[in-house]
Amino acid sequence: MYLLNYGPNIFYLNNGNGTFTDITRSLGLTGPDKLNGFTKWSIGASFWDYNRDGRMDVMVGNFLAFDPDYISSQTPGMMPHPSEYKGQASMLYEQQPDGKFIDVTRGKGLFYPDSKCMGLTVYDYDDDGDLDIFQANDHQLNFLFRNDNGIYKEVAVASGVAANSQGKGTGSMHGTIGDADGDGLIDILVVDLEYGALYRNLGNGLFEDITEESGVAGPLAGKGSWGAAFIDFDNDGDLDIVAANGTAEELILQYPVLLENNGKGHFKNTGQQHGAYFSTKRSGRGLAIWDYDNDGDMDIIVSHVDLQATAALLRNDGGNSNHWLGLTLKGKDGPASAIAAKVVATAGGKRQVLVNQWATSYLSNNDPRMHVGLGSAESIDTLEIFWTGGRKEIFNNVAADRYITIMEGKGILK
Repeated sequence: MYLLNYGPNIFYLNNGNGTFTDITRSLGLTGPDKLNGFTKWSIGASFWDYNRDGRMDVMVGNFLAFDPDYISSQTPGMMPHPSEYKGQASMLYEQQPDGKFIDVTRGKGLFYPDSKCMGLTVYDYDDDGDLDIFQANDHQLNFLFRNDNGIYKEVAVASGVAANSQGKGTGSMHGTIGDADGDGLIDILVVDLEYGALYRNLGNGLFEDITEESGVAGPLAGKGSWGAAFIDFDNDGDLDIVAANGTAEELILQYPVLLENNGKGHFKNTGQQHGAYFSTKRSGRGLAIWDYDNDGDMDIIVSHVDLQATAALLRNDGGNSNHWLGLTLKGKDGPASAIAAKVVATAGGKRQVLVNQWATSYLSNNDPRMHVGLGSAESIDTLEIFWTGGRKEIFNNVAADRYITIMEGKGILK
């Protein structure tokens, strides 16, 4: 278990007997004491095999250089705005053959000392066979690091995902990925403290901001969104959106939203038709989707910082009237070749493209099992797996309404 902190990070080794051992310093994952002159403030981490050597590497997202003595002249009675502080570089750690990690940030083109990371999303955005990094930044332009033979180039402005539709770098929380409009290309939803951004993937590494025309901007405007997810809550084969909301500087409660997809990438806020939670103002932060009761429809859990301070577990009691498939991918040498693998499921004449990446919400991990809503289709005609190590596998006539595990090179295990 890797615990990210304001101060030293901690890696706990599971001893297998109900106890853990702190082995952080021997691994090299403590992090520097200071970044940009002040205590290191880590906000999260993402694991994957960036150099395809079969070993898991990790990138730690760092936030801002917090100066406890600084008082804002504009708002002396409140915590200063994040834009008034310097940033801190996120750091890429490469795992060595002996299991230890070394910092390779500078040599890989990822050292940005004034960035203010809130979330890291790793996947192959340009479909060139290697994994790239989207970094959501707080009150500055987002980053998109394109992987060019193991060296990264920051291309967010050129690709169209740096700012919202007004050209602002707002309080972005995380890059949430999914094929919102069903065209086979993976889009990016970036919720923030204003109204968020939905970037439609045009192919060739380019994106178009469709926040307004997709219907997303209105329901999210002024809500202050934090955790969010693409979720096929009704198992109809298209991706809906759920977001936890609440303003940042003051405790002003907001309605959470559930935006239903019409199947063509246009969204309408229907949350209040699907549960009392969406009719109750809260101050949400972390959000994750998971099938906690294993009944085939996706449930939701949300953390809050309001005066109730309780989590909310939203059990889905309607989504499994349609068919579905749950899928766990296991790489042949462990998780390295499974993280961010692409899956293409064709069923009932509909083709769905998904990414095996569960770290796509603010300070939260979703269910690591992939979830495919199938509508009325009772089986998947063709299931294609594009492993991140380069292997492609195809499975035909996969029965629905169950959870299965696919091991790279060994087929369906159960």
